[in-house]
This record gives sequence, C-alpha cells and structure tokens, in this order.
Amino acid sequence: MNLSKIGDIKIKSIQRKIARTKKGSNNRQKLKDKPDKVRERINNQRSDFLRKLSWMYVNDCDIICVEDLDVRGLKENGGSRGTPRNIHDASWARFRFILSYKARSAGRKLIPADPHNTSQRCSSCGGIVKKELSYRVHECLYCGLSSDRDYNASRNILFSGMEQPVAPLEPKPLHHIYVMQVLAMKRDALPFRVG
Repeated sequence: MNLSKIGDIKIKSIQRKIARTKKGSNNRQKLKDKPDKVRERINNQRSDFLRKLSWMYVNDCDIICVEDLDVRGLKENGGSRGTPRNIHDASWARFRFILSYKARSAGRKLIPADPHNTSQRCSSCGGIVKKELSYRVHECLYCGLSSDRDYNASRNILFSGMEQPVAPLEPKPLHHIYVMQVLAMKRDALPFRVG
C-alpha cells in the first residue's frame, strides 16, 4: 500500500470523527488541523526516502543513467485510472530533481537516456520482444535470454546512456530496495538548505 492510500485512510477516519463532533466545540477545533498534519507527515516521509535513496546512488556510482521520461505526459495520458496517481505518489520528477542536484554537487555524472523501448528491447541481442506491462519477465525469442523485466530495462538504460554496450555491473539483478531498508540506513541525507 502506498503512502497516499495510507494517508487517505487516516484522513477519512479523522473526517468521520470531525463529522460526529458538535459544531463550535473544542474537540472539533482540535481535529480540524489533523488532516493537514497527516498530509505534511506523508510528504516529509516521501522527501526523506527520496533524499536517502538519491544519496545512496550518488555515493555508490560515478555515472548514473536515468530514463528521460516525460512525467507530466505520463500523468496526463496514463493508461488506467490509477496510473497517474501512482506516478504522482512515486514522485519520479522530484526524485530526478533531487538526484540531479546531489550528483552535480558531488561531481558525479547524471546521463539522461532515451526511454524508447527500454523494457521491450533485449539487452543481450537488441531484438524487440513485445510484452504487456503486467508481464514481469523478459524472455528473448531470438537469443534465449531470460531475466527480470526491470533488470533488462536497466541494462538498456545503461547502454543507451553510455551510447555503447558495456559489461553488466553485477552478474545478477540487484534485489529490490524497500522503503524500510533505506530508512534504516545509517548514513543520513544532508539537510536541504536554500541559499
């Protein structure tokens, strides 16, 4: 369950409590500010996660390749009803912004890569293997490569960003990083300061 859905559940619960209180009472006044506090807390959690994740990439990598996605276009033209909300909740554009300024300040190279067919193209032979978004395994009909769809796409992004085939950084796909693992990291992200 994503942060927005958790927040929506909490906010609805608070709004039901507000509806049951008497108008003008002290309890109603106390509850009126709670939905804003829940939204602010969720926003802070999301920002903290994005900063720690970007800091991890900047510390571990000299060159970072990212898909040059049109996030606004994806939000407006999302295929299903929940897609724009999920894109917004993941904060792709915000993560890219944070990653870019941290990479710039640390002297790292951030390379935007063409997102065209990154998940359809085979990273081994370059053949196009069409698949639905729900199908999570890449199985190449031409060379027989079988791997996780996201791992295959990440290799294509790396190749596109570097504009040449390179040896994979790891022999197997990286394990997924969960929110709690990043939040439990010992190194803290630097505080964001303006000016």
